[in-house]
Parts: sequence; C-alpha cells; structure tokens
Amino acid sequence: MDGESPFLLNCTPDGGCYCNWRYTITGCFYEADYKIINIVCLVTVLLAGCVSGVLLYFRLARLGHTIYGRDEQGKIFPRMTESVALAVFFFCIAKTIHCIVLHVDAYPNVAFRICLFNIVYAVGVVGIVKIVID
Repeated sequence: MDGESPFLLNCTPDGGCYCNWRYTITGCFYEADYKIINIVCLVTVLLAGCVSGVLLYFRLARLGHTIYGRDEQGKIFPRMTESVALAVFFFCIAKTIHCIVLHVDAYPNVAFRICLFNIVYAVGVVGIVKIVID
C-alpha cells in the first residue's frame, strides 16, 4: 500500500507510521509482529473452518440430518448444531480471505478493505444472532 490514506497508516512527523491493523499490516512500525499475529489468526481460522466443515459433512451426509426441519405444526425451524456449524464455516471462509488480503497486501482500495473487514464480522454477528433467536 502506498500509505497515503489516513485510514490505513497514521504517520508521525519523523517518518514512522502506525498501522490501522484492521485494514493494513505493511509499512508500519510493528509490521513483523502484525504478520506473525496474522499468520496465527489464519491458521486458527483454517483449523476452525476445517472442524466445522467436517462436522457439517458428517452430520449432513453421514447421519442424514438437515439444516432445517419441521415441527409438529409444519413450521420450518433451523437445527441448532448444523446451523452453528454452517455459520462458523462461512465466518471462517470470510476471515480467511481477509487474512490473506492483509498478509499479501492485495487490493489497495481502502473502501474494499473496510467493506471486507466489516463483512467478515457481519457474517459472525448474523450467525450469533441466529443462534440466540433460535
């Protein structure tokens, strides 16, 4: 990134810059630390995504469960375990994309990075709200 946007880098008069870690982790004081943290986050998210994907596959394909079911009155309702696994799986996919974009410093568009960061957590919040409502 070129660092010209105040959303991405907050530079001091002596030439050093602090990163807004949500949108960029390159070209700042603690770049090496941010990259290590980002790699750890990426590995953690990939493991969680794999576990939720395997759980979802096992429950849907092997056990024959469905994500949605019907009660005695015919109303459709989501099944708890499958819904949580699906929400975690989608969150992990979105967070993986976000971590990769940060690490390789791709897509320098500020609006894209802000939307990407917010979409990841919107997916997570929607999953949590869905669990609470159900």
